[in-house]
Amino acid sequence: MASTRTLIVIIYTLSQNLDKKPKAVIYGAGSIGYKFYKQYNDKYSFICYLDDNDKLDGKKIDNIKIINSKRIINIIENYNIDYLFVCFPEINLKIKNQIIEQISPYNVGLKFITSILIDKKNNKSLLKDINSVDMNNIVTREIEWNENSIKRLISGKTVLVTGAGGSIGSELCRQLIRYDPKNIIAIDNSEYNLYEINFELSNLIKSNNIGLNFQTILANMENLEFLEFLFSKYKINIIFHTAAYKHVPLLENNVFSAVKNNIFNTVNLVEIASKYNVNNFTFISTDKAVRPTNIMGSTKRFSEIYLQSLSEKLSGKMIITIVRFGNVFASRGSAVPLFISQVKNGGPVTITDKIITRYFMSISEAVGLVLESSHISLGGEVFVLNMGDPIKIYYLIKKIIQLSGFTEKTIEKPYGDIEVKSIGLRPGEKLHEELLIGNNPISTMNQNIFKANENFIKFPEFLKELILLKESYSDNNINKCIKILKNNTYLNTNVSR
Repeated sequence: MASTRTLIVIIYTLSQNLDKKPKAVIYGAGSIGYKFYKQYNDKYSFICYLDDNDKLDGKKIDNIKIINSKRIINIIENYNIDYLFVCFPEINLKIKNQIIEQISPYNVGLKFITSILIDKKNNKSLLKDINSVDMNNIVTREIEWNENSIKRLISGKTVLVTGAGGSIGSELCRQLIRYDPKNIIAIDNSEYNLYEINFELSNLIKSNNIGLNFQTILANMENLEFLEFLFSKYKINIIFHTAAYKHVPLLENNVFSAVKNNIFNTVNLVEIASKYNVNNFTFISTDKAVRPTNIMGSTKRFSEIYLQSLSEKLSGKMIITIVRFGNVFASRGSAVPLFISQVKNGGPVTITDKIITRYFMSISEAVGLVLESSHISLGGEVFVLNMGDPIKIYYLIKKIIQLSGFTEKTIEKPYGDIEVKSIGLRPGEKLHEELLIGNNPISTMNQNIFKANENFIKFPEFLKELILLKESYSDNNINKCIKILKNNTYLNTNVSR
């Protein structure tokens, strides 16, 4: 008898689990919330409505109780909620951010519903559409820069932006327009990227009747004759050098391309700039240049030291500025768009290691601080932007999954939507990035910009390394190039030699 009863319980439990529907809560007991319930009550087990209106607390709609939204955390924890559907025709940004913050610690899919399609044929398409993920809901900081100071630097000048079709370069062009330059010369070696930024900004300039010459040039910096022609024609005052190869694993197998583009082209550009009396040269660097463990970081650190030593040699004739920062959200080639794409395709989302961390900043924040760094520079400094605290990539992925309206598949929720898979570190990758080689960064007039306390090798000595690198490159001696790039006696130096 005991065995029979136990078997019945097991069969009943299994049948219940097989027929288990995800537990959901509707935030908003209005018409949209009710329509959503009517359409999807066969797909979800709706626990309750949540609403901000105190007068509705305790009432019911179709036998589903309405509970005050202040109890949202209790409901999520007590009922192990899978999905929260926020059903308002429009939602105040402050309330939206409050909801996101409240459910952040929980594996709950968050979906904002502003309208309901009554046609049953459209039921599936509504749930397949994911929210557009706003990265500002993941990292929220208030970063400011002095626009008046930047305008004094840029107004009436001819500005050259290299890598102008990339994420940082294109945002630089957008922000530069606000500061009344005379000309913006945008260079890129990608035809498509240059076409995109030209189309966008040419229309913007025309529609707003802005008195600015925006010139796009399809080229790279290895052609010295072309650079001579360019500088003699346009009388360039200011340069923002963003052009570089940045993909770490890819460059591990393409050393010569990394050396040519990230080092030799930088040397070509700054030498021509010095010859033609350019006032300001700003070099965009990376946190991967700090104690580099990969080719990409080593080429950037090599260029940093070259520019520092050259700046000292020039003695203020041209102000050379180096700005170092970490990852920017949604930049081309970054992991964030890949994660969003993997979530959109139903997963799995791949991560190298669940403890890996990175520094992140929005593109607009990074560019605004780059512009102010150029203004406050006296020449030769390595500026480090305030990236906040390093962010766990796994946390980032979980937030993307949640803000896309899905749940993560875990041991606790094996029926979740999106699986996260660890695939191991790729060649050249670190678990944790750094922003400084030395210690005690120096404050500047902007609390989000610091000057790194780092020394460098003197120009004549470092020039020998550059000549050796050029000879090794010409001889196609990849091992010698790698040895020079990974020479820790100068790459990681904090001692002037």
